[in-house]
Order: sequence, then C-alpha cells, then structure tokens
Amino acid sequence: MALRVGLCTNILYCSFASARQDVQVPADSKFICPQCGKPLSDMPVSTGTARTRIAVIAGGGLALTGAALFIVGALFGHG
Repeated sequence: MALRVGLCTNILYCSFASARQDVQVPADSKFICPQCGKPLSDMPVSTGTARTRIAVIAGGGLALTGAALFIVGALFGHG
C-alpha cells in the first residue's frame, strides 16, 4: 500500500505537530492528520539533502585547510 508523508501544522493542539513528527497516511485517503483532523502539509523533499551536502562540502574544505596549514607549519615552522 502506498503512503503519503506530511507534517501537521496544528502546533498548539496536536502532539504530532508540536513534535514535528512525520505523519504517514494511505495514498488513497484524505491527506489529514489522524490525531487532530487538520490538513497536512507536504514534506519538503530536497531541503535536508541540500543542507547535508553543503555541510559535507564545508567540513571537507575545513579539513583540507587545516591539513594544509599543518603541513606548511611542519615544513617551515622549525627555522
């Protein structure tokens, strides 16, 4: 059975929304929260992936910069 995943936006009155928990509903049913009955919003698909990719690139850049500074310091720091 196919499922749709969404987020409830009823933060004040729904524990799924206040916990930012993914809500799964069958694809053939209404796209509403099973706890409070309010409409669900679609999950953003690429936001987490893009942020993860940026974090990995930034971390790799910092690691390479640190390694280069260490090597330069080891070669020329003992003069």
